[in-house]
Amino acid sequence: MVVTFFLTLAEKGYSGGRLHAYFMMYALAAKGHSIYVVTNTIPEFHQDFANYPGQENLTYYYSRDFDTSKLPTKMDICILVPHKSLGWNNYGMYLQAAQYSLLSQARVSLLNFESHLWFQELSPNTRPVEEWADWLRFLKYTDHVLSSTVEADKFAKRDYLAPHLEYSYCYPCINTEIADSVPPLKRERRLLFFARWQDQHKNSEKV
Repeated sequence: MVVTFFLTLAEKGYSGGRLHAYFMMYALAAKGHSIYVVTNTIPEFHQDFANYPGQENLTYYYSRDFDTSKLPTKMDICILVPHKSLGWNNYGMYLQAAQYSLLSQARVSLLNFESHLWFQELSPNTRPVEEWADWLRFLKYTDHVLSSTVEADKFAKRDYLAPHLEYSYCYPCINTEIADSVPPLKRERRLLFFARWQDQHKNSEKV
């Protein structure tokens, strides 16, 4: 199987959604599938995957405009990893993914983290619906919505309504290569807390 991932990356910082995509990319590559990645830059967590098998099955194309000219003319699946529309100049990613999927006759999957209505309904700190504008526009080119959890899948079926869409979910995993490299430690009466203070909807300040 030949699969292309389209995603926007930041050079600094870790993103759960981008890591989820990386785990999918490397899992598929380890199984022998040919994986192409169209993105804008190399993230700092890229080296965390350096020892995983199947590296020879991964091909990266870096460009600010998400150029697809070097991709194969035929593709089995395109997976779009969306990012918020406001504050990021990534409209070109959606446009290139849509055009390429049509030309290559690929089935298209949208990796869904949280739908717009679900977020507005349950988050104590709402965001402008316009942040999902590109996601929603891209649905017309999408065959399949792949959610990151069962709960996200439930709301995707409610909030992304189109007769042609299929739905499923794929949980993110942990980086076992990194986790297994940590030696056993004596358990202490300590609590380690990782937080994203800049995102109020995470409720970190309430802990």
